[in-house]
Amino acid sequence: MADVIRAEIVGIRMAENGSLGYTVNSTDYSVLVFFDNGICELVEGSAADIRPFLPYLSPRVDYNQMVSMLAQFEEKLKQDIKSIVRQALLENNNPIPIGLIGKSDIDAIRILEAAGFKTETEYTAPAGIHGIVMQYTRKENDPMTVVLKIIYDVPDVKGMKQEDAIRSLRSAGFSTVIKHQICEGEPGTVIDVLPEDGTLNVILVICDNSKLNENIFVDKMQKCSSVSDIWSIWSKTDMASKYKFKNVTEMIKREKSSEEKFGKKTGTQIESIKLAIKTMLLD
Repeated sequence: MADVIRAEIVGIRMAENGSLGYTVNSTDYSVLVFFDNGICELVEGSAADIRPFLPYLSPRVDYNQMVSMLAQFEEKLKQDIKSIVRQALLENNNPIPIGLIGKSDIDAIRILEAAGFKTETEYTAPAGIHGIVMQYTRKENDPMTVVLKIIYDVPDVKGMKQEDAIRSLRSAGFSTVIKHQICEGEPGTVIDVLPEDGTLNVILVICDNSKLNENIFVDKMQKCSSVSDIWSIWSKTDMASKYKFKNVTEMIKREKSSEEKFGKKTGTQIESIKLAIKTMLLD
C-alpha cells in the first residue's frame, strides 16, 4: 500500500445545495494528497475528514491549529445561517401590513399591534406631537418590532388671516413667530408657513402691502444715475403729493437743485442720496 508523502490544501468552499440554495452542513475542504508511488488524489470533506492528512501538509506549519480554527468558523457559520433562515421565515410568515405610509402615528400603531407587532417611533418633532408615518422598517435583530419614522403634521394655514392661523396652530400645540413680507396680495394673510424642525415653533410669513409703493419706487430708484432721474420717477408717483412724504419730496428737490447748480453728483454722492431716501421710506 502506498504511503502519503505530502499534502496541499487547494480549496475551501461552502456547499451550495439544499432547498434554500445553501446548506448548514460543514464546509468542504479540498486537499491534494501525494503518494510515494507517484499517484496523487484529491480528497474533499470537512475539517474532521482532512485531519488525517495534517501531518503531511506542506509547507510545514501548525495546520492542526488552523483546521481547529476553521472548524470553529464552520460552527459559527452554521449558527448564523440558522439565525438568518429563522428570521427570513419569521418575516415571510409575519408580513408588515401595507398602507402605513401617510397614516397618522396613532392609526399605524393600532394596525401594527393588531397584527402582533411591537412598535417604536422616531419623531422629527418632540414626542407627544402626533404626525404622519413617513417611513418604517423592521428593527434590526428583532423582526417583530417595527420602527416608525413620524413627521409631525402642521395644519395647513396658508391663505388664512393671521389671527385665524395663529388660533389653528395653537390648538394643535404649536407656537408661532410672525414675519412680515411685502407682497401684492391681501394684507394680513399667511403667504408661507415655515416649521422649525425638532421644535414646536412655526414661522408665519404675513403679506404686508403697507409699504408696497415705497418698495416699488426704491427698486426703480436703484437704476438711476442722477438726482434728476430720481426726481423724474418720484414726481410720477402719488406719494410725491402726500404730506406724509413731504420730507422725501423736499430732499429730492433740494439735491436736484444742487445738481443743476453745481453739476452732476458723483457716484458715491448718488449712492448716499439713494440710501437716505430708502431709509426715510422703508424704516
